[in-house]
Amino acid sequence: SPAPATCADGRGPESAIPTVTVFDPDFKFPQEFKASLAIDQQLPAGFLLSVEGVYTKAINQILMQDLNLGTPVAAADRTPENGFSDGFGFGDRDSFGDAGAGSELVDPPPGDPPGDREPIFFPRRVDDRYGQVVLFSNASRNFSYALSARLRKQFGEWLAVDAGYAYNRSADLQSLASLDAVANIGSTAIEGDPNLPQRQPSLYDRPHKIVASATAALAPRIGTRFSILYIGQSGRPYSYVYSSDLNADGYPELGQALDLANDLIYVNESQFDFPSQRSAVSGILFEQLVGQEPCLQRNRLRIVSRNACRTPFSHQVDVRVSQEVRLGSIGIDIVFDVLNVLNLFDSGWGQIQTVREAVQVISVPGRAESGDDFSVLPESDDPLEARYVGAIQRGESGGLRAVRPYVPEMGASQWQAQLGVRLRFDP
Repeated sequence: SPAPATCADGRGPESAIPTVTVFDPDFKFPQEFKASLAIDQQLPAGFLLSVEGVYTKAINQILMQDLNLGTPVAAADRTPENGFSDGFGFGDRDSFGDAGAGSELVDPPPGDPPGDREPIFFPRRVDDRYGQVVLFSNASRNFSYALSARLRKQFGEWLAVDAGYAYNRSADLQSLASLDAVANIGSTAIEGDPNLPQRQPSLYDRPHKIVASATAALAPRIGTRFSILYIGQSGRPYSYVYSSDLNADGYPELGQALDLANDLIYVNESQFDFPSQRSAVSGILFEQLVGQEPCLQRNRLRIVSRNACRTPFSHQVDVRVSQEVRLGSIGIDIVFDVLNVLNLFDSGWGQIQTVREAVQVISVPGRAESGDDFSVLPESDDPLEARYVGAIQRGESGGLRAVRPYVPEMGASQWQAQLGVRLRFDP
């Protein structure tokens, strides 16, 4: 029997539009070139130095593109005559669709909830019978490298110290964080054409890492030892995007790409330049966010690049106390660990922040209605309206203020204690 054309609630046929995945005839499984060099050197006073470098370059990486995306309208050609209002406040970017109303529907179709909105722009497909047609092919632009140094020394049987630093960088076209092809395209934040992604810092790019540890024999004769471990690491990268499909590439839209917004935001010069004519609140909130984000401050009057922002540098300290007990030929090791001990002393310390790779911070629900008459659909030359939809908190005075979007990672940001016992049967 044929595939259903409508859903049980009467929606369709848009919900039945298929998504297709195809492979380039010359597609190859991922291949990469990797080279490493390591040196160990004994230094004076018994110190041992280890230095290592690792370089990786893609030979055949996976590249995903949407073959069913229409020819773009260049930013220079966007005019009210072809359905695009003044792009002031959103940056210069190509568009892949035709202008839609983008306003509240006065008489929604049967089955649609009240207040549903039409898209601002409708994706112009090569073949309207299909949604995304994802092509798997190859590229060779991804790379990563790491440089590390480690210094360690043993002071007799009573103390051992070990410290290391690593500098890592990685860049890619698409980080491929999902198992779904459409999701990988839709979650790759872009400045322009999603089929021509620019090489930017990878989602896994965390430049700095410091690891240091020390183990001391507090009472060698009775087998008591104390250990401390410190780990410091750069934060996770993320991008700020519009929650609306500003360039009509089909992300987000109804169906699989519903929550996948990929249009990087444009940073205005000030709150007075924020594209909202109905209320100054959105401009104020966005400017509050910019004031907290160095990555946004560095990108004034331009579209932010992918993964330009990071969560804070993290610090974690673990401690261990172990006690050895002998009962004849049986050795008993009692180990007590406190993980993330900084958080034990202060709830604001030792936090490891997590965040979505694409943070939706500005919504563009439609155009300013002609003459502010909400019963009239807006004209294509009416300006687009933006609203701040990012994270907010209520301050002590009761007012709302914008905050950065990350939150503490559960488990890793909380102190934990564990007690273990190990038995050794010596001959």
